[in-house]
Amino acid sequence: MVVLGQRNEFVGRLRGKGHGGKGIRGGTGIHLEHNTSARVIRSNQSLVLQKITKHYAGNYACSAINDEGETVSNQLPLRVKYTPMCKHADRVILIGASKDETVEVVCEIQADPPPRTFRWKFNNSGETLDVGSERFSVNGSRSILKYTPVTDQDYGTLSCWASNEVGTQQHPCLFQVVLAALPNAVSNCTVFNRTELSVDIQCIPGYDGGLPQIFVLEMFSTRTGITRFNLSNAEEALFSLENLDTLTSMMVQENNSLRLRIYSYNQKGRSAAYLLPDFIIGSTAYKTGEWHYQQPDGAAEKRTAQFALIDG
Repeated sequence: MVVLGQRNEFVGRLRGKGHGGKGIRGGTGIHLEHNTSARVIRSNQSLVLQKITKHYAGNYACSAINDEGETVSNQLPLRVKYTPMCKHADRVILIGASKDETVEVVCEIQADPPPRTFRWKFNNSGETLDVGSERFSVNGSRSILKYTPVTDQDYGTLSCWASNEVGTQQHPCLFQVVLAALPNAVSNCTVFNRTELSVDIQCIPGYDGGLPQIFVLEMFSTRTGITRFNLSNAEEALFSLENLDTLTSMMVQENNSLRLRIYSYNQKGRSAAYLLPDFIIGSTAYKTGEWHYQQPDGAAEKRTAQFALIDG
C-alpha cells in the first residue's frame, strides 16, 4: 500500500534457473516492460515503480521461464491511497434553477480511502459564504446539497471539497447556478435543398431558457402516437432528412398518418413543439419553397410552408 506520488518497489523471487523475469500486471496478464521514462524499472527478479498514480493500483506477479516451462509467483496487491478528486474534474457543471425552486446539487468524488467529510461554499460577485452542514447530506463518495435560490444574489458558484485520511481535495468540484426556465419554441422554419431523396429543414431557435438546448425533429404517427423517426442537433435547429424513399415506406405503413414536429429541450424540460402541415413524401411531394398536402376530399392543393404552435 502506497500514497500517491511516493516510490514503491516490488520484489518477486523465484527458485530455479530461468531465462529472465517478467513483471505481470494483475488478472489482466499485462506484461510490464522496462521503461525508465515511464518510471518502470525491471530487472530479473525485481520491479520498481516510481511516481505512482492511482491507475497503478492492482495485483502484480513475477514470472520466469526455463527449459521446463514458466513459473508465476503469488500475486502482490498494490493499493494506491490518494486524496479526493472530482469525478468530473474537467468541467464546471451548470445547474439551472428558477427562483424559489429547490434543486439537488450532487458532488461526486473519487478517493481511496473513502472521504470522511465534505464541505461546501457559495460565491457570487460580492461575497463568499460557507454552507451549513445541515443543508447537505453525505452518502459514501457523494454529497447532495439542496439549494434554493430566492434572489438574484443567490445565483453564483457552489464549490465542494472532500477530505480523507490522506488529505483534503486540492481542487474543488464546481457548480454554476444560473436562472433558468424551459426553452421557447422554434419559429420561421424553412424547407430547402429539396430532392427526391433528401430535404433540409431549418428553424430560428427560441430563447434557450438560460441553459444549453438540443433541437429535435420527430416523425410521429397521429394514429398511434408512436415516434417512428427522430434526429437531434446540439448546435442549431437544422436537420437534413435523407433516404426519403425509406420514409415513404413508413408513410404507407402508417396509412399516411405520419407528421413532423420540431422542438428543443434543456435541463429544465421541453419547449412547445412546432407541427409541420400535412405532407406527402415522394418524388412529387415538394416544389421549391412549397409543400403539397392532400385534402380530405382527395383534391391536391399546394401551400407555402407554414407552421402551427401546438402543445409538446
